[in-house]
Amino acid sequence: MAGTVALDIETVSPDREPTAQAHFRDSTYFELLAVGLGHRTSPDGPVETAVVFREDDTSEAELALVDAVCDWVGARDPDSLLTYNGANFDLLHLDGRAHIAGEAVD
Repeated sequence: MAGTVALDIETVSPDREPTAQAHFRDSTYFELLAVGLGHRTSPDGPVETAVVFREDDTSEAELALVDAVCDWVGARDPDSLLTYNGANFDLLHLDGRAHIAGEAVD
């Protein structure tokens, strides 16, 4: 399919006090809540969008969210990925949370 995929993760920190300082590169501080996705095959083409939500607060549900995102992106086989601060937040925490949730499930 090719084109460009846009990706934006939304996170929560349910076990943290509101005054606690966020450590933005530490995936143990965050949990995945939802991921917004968009795909366009050409600059003037239509945009396909999806929002994938975590079903509940279990590690299994967090892994299912990551799997759904990977499946959605993989099905479109994009040439490029568009994020805002993706290397330092979105992709970092998709990977980090997948590892953390995977260890919790094992």
